[in-house]
Amino acid sequence: MAKENVLANSDMSEKELRKMYKEIKDDMGVKNKDLDVIFEVAMLDRENLFPNQKKDSEEACLRSWISKFIQSKKNPPSAHIGEGKKTCSDPALAKFVKIACGLDGDKVGKMEKAHNFFMSVENILGELLEEYIAENVKDLGWIWCSGNTLRAVDFCKEDGPVLLQVKNKNNTENSSSSAIRKGTKIKKWCRLKTKKENGEPKPSYRWDKLNDIINSGLDDDEEPCEMSEEDYQDFLKKVAKRNPDIITKD
Repeated sequence: MAKENVLANSDMSEKELRKMYKEIKDDMGVKNKDLDVIFEVAMLDRENLFPNQKKDSEEACLRSWISKFIQSKKNPPSAHIGEGKKTCSDPALAKFVKIACGLDGDKVGKMEKAHNFFMSVENILGELLEEYIAENVKDLGWIWCSGNTLRAVDFCKEDGPVLLQVKNKNNTENSSSSAIRKGTKIKKWCRLKTKKENGEPKPSYRWDKLNDIINSGLDDDEEPCEMSEEDYQDFLKKVAKRNPDIITKD
């Protein structure tokens, strides 16, 4: 039976694991400095930072780990093709709404379809948010840990173990991600929070907080990062025009 996290619980020494990583990477013809940095960051805390993989050996884990990163670079979120919903909706939910709200079946069906559609788009936007950030921070010493290369970490610093997890909204983090961050040096940032204006909920964007994290430690001659909601939404417009198949209404 495959184990949950071979790399985290391996008896191999750091030297042996590094040697195996290099040999596998050479065998696969992979040369990527960002991946090398991510590997060294993961080695700082093997138990918490290597993602869970149900593989039988260290070699199988490393081959899969390397492949996922390379594939994520070849096929970024902005190039994805949308897929229809793969799971069925709960019939009890539609029946309950129909009775409680006094709606006919067609109306409930349209509402359910619209809800599923927006939920799928929200998932896509979470991935595009990382891609937008990656474009803006790649020249400032930050690496996008795409392909689930670090557990509960989306970005890391090139020159040190500064780790960052990004979320679209402050209520999108699950309990497992939160638990992983305890006892680690992973910083958390979310794009959107809610504020009240005259008793009404309004969006509160937190790009200034992210810019502060990214710009911390920059040299005086380096241009600071100035990400903004306006620029992010402009990025989304460009993606949607370039790749209209990124979402599907099916």
